[in-house]
Amino acid sequence: MNSVAYTLAEHGSTLHAAENWSRLSIGIVEKELNESSFANLQAQTWTMVVKLGQFWDTMGWIEFQQTKMAEAEKHVLAAWEVTDDLAIAMHLGRIYESQGRRNDAAEMYLVALSKVPPDQALNDDAKDTRTRLADILGGYS
Repeated sequence: MNSVAYTLAEHGSTLHAAENWSRLSIGIVEKELNESSFANLQAQTWTMVVKLGQFWDTMGWIEFQQTKMAEAEKHVLAAWEVTDDLAIAMHLGRIYESQGRRNDAAEMYLVALSKVPPDQALNDDAKDTRTRLADILGGYS
């Protein structure tokens, strides 16, 4: 459900349905965390927390597409705090940029790009992040 919700958000399509599916995904993981026994919690906690972070990012990205910036920032910032993923950093940068917070956006774009190993080619998210950072800084030079 989360993957479909994210895909819909990426395409700006059926955002109401995407939001519902994202909320359901978050609810499922929250329920799993709440119902875990202590023995299971030790082995599964980090995996579920990372999954919850990814789901919060999806919700925040849907809210970004809906121009609900305060809600989007809340969800994506929470996601960033539990998982340091390039795409999540880029999303937070985009939110800051849309709010006119250029310095905060540039900082998040730099953090996002620092997540790319030096011997790895840039993926589409990293390329977009680099272009946005260059725009904020006034060019590639």
